[in-house]
Amino acid sequence: MMMWHTADSWLQPAERSGAKFGFVQLAGGIAAPLFLFVSGVTLGWRVSFGVPPLRGVRRGGIVIALGYALSLLMWWMEGRPRGFAFRGDALHVIGASMVLGSLLVHVHHRIAKSQRALGWTFFAVGGVILVITPWLERTVSMASTGGLAAHLAGWVVDTSSRHVARFPLFPWSAYAVWGIAIGVFWARAEERTPLGLVVIAWSVGGAAVAIVTSLAFDPAAALVHRIPDLAAAQATLYRLGISLTLAGLVVTAQGATLIRDSIQALGRVSLWAYCVHLPLVFGWPSAALRAAVDFSAWSLFWFVGGSAVLAVAYGYRRFCAARS
Repeated sequence: MMMWHTADSWLQPAERSGAKFGFVQLAGGIAAPLFLFVSGVTLGWRVSFGVPPLRGVRRGGIVIALGYALSLLMWWMEGRPRGFAFRGDALHVIGASMVLGSLLVHVHHRIAKSQRALGWTFFAVGGVILVITPWLERTVSMASTGGLAAHLAGWVVDTSSRHVARFPLFPWSAYAVWGIAIGVFWARAEERTPLGLVVIAWSVGGAAVAIVTSLAFDPAAALVHRIPDLAAAQATLYRLGISLTLAGLVVTAQGATLIRDSIQALGRVSLWAYCVHLPLVFGWPSAALRAAVDFSAWSLFWFVGGSAVLAVAYGYRRFCAARS
């Protein structure tokens, strides 16, 4: 997210084209789905080893509160435009998805104890989210339901309106729901099979999903053109495939301890990095850099900033390991 936000805010107009900028757009666009997916994987992994699912409700509530606190800060820094503080953004949908997923896991545990059933149930829930998204977008009226509609199914970027949501729950919560299913499956697999083999298989499957749902794949593009209601499903499945592939490759390289330690450490540090960098990148502290930075200077900043986040995450992980 930090990579794309800095590029979006700071790069000169002449730098906003070509293969390099296209790669930055692609990489930046996967950040939010990957964050949602990994938060779901972590939740599914934790509950599989006995952590009470309702703990996720508290964690999700904290993330939602951070989201609104950040929105209020940005609202103040941007000159207090009408309705800006009530928009839905990445932190809101991440927190809401954690709350929703935790509650669904809790309900499932009250009905059935099977971890295998839990995984397949959440796969089905993700599919339902995709199916009802086009219906919600057509039928949920922002005029009649106010700001809640934007959080459910709206994608409006006009900040003069109070009905603003860049990340509505439908379809974005599907990433977290599917992440929970994957976390459950990976946890069950570790009990009887080398985790690396299972994760590699899932990564290959994710790559296949990304390929066949990419708009560069002519049959997928033709299908979306013929049935526009499939656009949200296509985009969601494409990002899901990439997220599954990336997460699987990292877990395979690092082993199961990454899920327990590294992902949690990087996730927590990334959360605070997100909250800190957003007002710095889009607020008045960096006003002189708006649309004024060339690609070389931006690349240097991104390398230094990204390295700093990774270093802090590594230090945080070592600190937690030393305390335990």
